[in-house]
Amino acid sequence: MPGLKHGFERAATGIIMGFVTNMIFKELMKVIGFSSFLLLISFLSIVAIVELANKMKYWSLYYLFGWLIGIILFGFLLAWWELLLYFGVAMAIMLRKFK
Repeated sequence: MPGLKHGFERAATGIIMGFVTNMIFKELMKVIGFSSFLLLISFLSIVAIVELANKMKYWSLYYLFGWLIGIILFGFLLAWWELLLYFGVAMAIMLRKFK
């Protein structure tokens, strides 16, 4: 069963790939002239977080803890509100597992 290392790897690769994709998409929108669509990127990020939260309930505690460590270490690449949302959702899922 995937554990701490796998959770950390998922968080690290997810954040790095999301950051790179986000930067490319933002620059492309500026070049094309659709800067007003940049708000859409934030909305899609929220949708992704909600979808991820639906899957978290099936993760083991070790996997979730590894993912949380990855979020904390690579969180500087996220917007402040994304970091808080990821952390809050992960903590809520973790507390639910302890009940």
